[in-house]
Amino acid sequence: MFGEALYSHHAPFIYDTETERVVSGIVKSFEWAQPHTRVELETKGPDGELSTWLLEGMSPLYLGRRGWNRYSLSVGDAIEVAFLPRRDGSREGMFLRATLPDGSLKVMAVNPNPPSGE
Repeated sequence: MFGEALYSHHAPFIYDTETERVVSGIVKSFEWAQPHTRVELETKGPDGELSTWLLEGMSPLYLGRRGWNRYSLSVGDAIEVAFLPRRDGSREGMFLRATLPDGSLKVMAVNPNPPSGE
């Protein structure tokens, strides 16, 4: 039973690795916790309607070794995020990278199947 739960938790098929999306929004929360970091991002659609995306990231241990820390993102930051959307159509995804307010790029994960031309 534990093996099935672990497999479904890390199952590669929950994310659409063929489709990389990019959205801009405001950080509502950044959870620096095991086993995965999480970012809640509020975005505004073309009609002005607000939406919230929940983006799962790599573990704090993994990210800490790559220059991230619990203060890398702050509530209120306006960022642009690239992510892999969930296949079920929910407003969730796997966080890949972000352009921060100062223009710097922070990479969290690498797309295993980057779109053509990358």
